Amino acid sequence: MAELKDLAEKLLEVDRALITTALELELVGGTVIADTVGERECIFLGGLYHAEKKIAERLKTLLTGALPWPAIDPDKALPWIEKRTALTLAPSQREAIALALRSKMTVITGGPGVGKTTIVNAILRILAAKGVQLLLCAPTGRAAKRMTEATGMEAKTIHRLLEFDPKAFGFKRDQENPLECDLLVVDESSMVDVMLMQSLVNAIPDTAALLIVGDIDQLPSVGPGQVLADIIGSGAVPVVRLVEVFNGDIGYIQAVDTVEGELTVDFDGREVSYLFGELDTVVPAYAATIHKSQGSEYPAVVIPVMTQHYAMLQRNLLYTGLTRGKKLVILVGQRKAIAIAVKNESGRRRWSKLDEWLHPSLTG
Repeated sequence: MAELKDLAEKLLEVDRALITTALELELVGGTVIADTVGERECIFLGGLYHAEKKIAERLKTLLTGALPWPAIDPDKALPWIEKRTALTLAPSQREAIALALRSKMTVITGGPGVGKTTIVNAILRILAAKGVQLLLCAPTGRAAKRMTEATGMEAKTIHRLLEFDPKAFGFKRDQENPLECDLLVVDESSMVDVMLMQSLVNAIPDTAALLIVGDIDQLPSVGPGQVLADIIGSGAVPVVRLVEVFNGDIGYIQAVDTVEGELTVDFDGREVSYLFGELDTVVPAYAATIHKSQGSEYPAVVIPVMTQHYAMLQRNLLYTGLTRGKKLVILVGQRKAIAIAVKNESGRRRWSKLDEWLHPSLTG
C-alpha cells in the first residue's frame, strides 16, 4: 500500500494526502480491492480480482465432478492407439495419456517438440472412439488453425467457440447457455488472460472435463494475469511436465491458384488449402515477431538481440525465441544484451491470487 502511494505521488506529482483520499474512495466504491498475495499487501482492480476468484470457483467445481466417460483401461487403450497411429509412445507420453483419461482436469506443459501434440492426438482419438463429445479451442486464429491441422479435428478460437456477439460486446455461451461437450481442450493456454479464461470456464458444463495444454515458460498473455502458471503452481490440478525431445513440423507453400483464389501448403505430407481471405492466419516463416511465432517451430532461427531493444530484453522472450528453432539458432547482436535478457526474469512480476484460491488447503 505504501509502495503504491509512493509511486503514485512520484508519477502524478500530487500531494500524498490527495492520493490517500482518492484511494480510500475507490476502495469504498469497490473499483479497487485491498488484499494480499502471500504476505504482501496489494491493491487489485475490482474486475480482475473478481474474475480470478470466479475462475478458481469454476475450476474447483469442475475438479470435484465425476468423469463424463466410463473408466478406460490404459493397458488396452495405449496399445490400441499405438497400432492405429503407427507410433511408439515414450514412457512419459504413456503416463500423460493415462492421467488425462482418468482425470476430470489435466494440464500438459512443456516446450516445443516435446510431444504435446502427439499426446493430445492420442487422447482425442481414444475418447472419440468411445463416443465422447469433444471441443477444441485456442486463443488465436493461427493457434486454432495449427491445432486443426495437427489433430484433424476442427478447433475454434475461444471467441468463436463462445459465440462472441459484437452488438452486445459479450459472449452468447455462459453458465445459462453452456457449451455442449464432454471434454474441452484448450491449446496455447499461456496466451489466455484472466478475463477470457473467466468467460471460458463460465461456459464449460459442470459435467465436462477440461484439458489445458501450453508452455509455462513462454511469454505470458498480453492481457492481465498468468492463468496457466497459477493453475500449475496451485498444486490443485494434475500436471504433466514433458521434457523429452520429439520433432515438430513446418509448412511449405506447394501451389498458388490465382483463379480460385487459393494457396496450398504442405504440412509434413498433409496438404492444406487456404483461401486468399484466410491468409492472415499464415505468416512468413522467414520474418516474424517472437510473439507471433509462438506455437510454431522452424529448422533454423536468427534472432537479433540488441541493447536498443532494452524494454523487450526478458528471459521468457529470449527463451520463446530460442525454442522456435529445431536444428539451428543464431543470435545476432551484443553479448551484453543477451546477458540482460537472461538475468531479467522478475522485472515484470504479475501479481495475482488465482494460485492461492485454487490451492487445496484454501477454501475461501
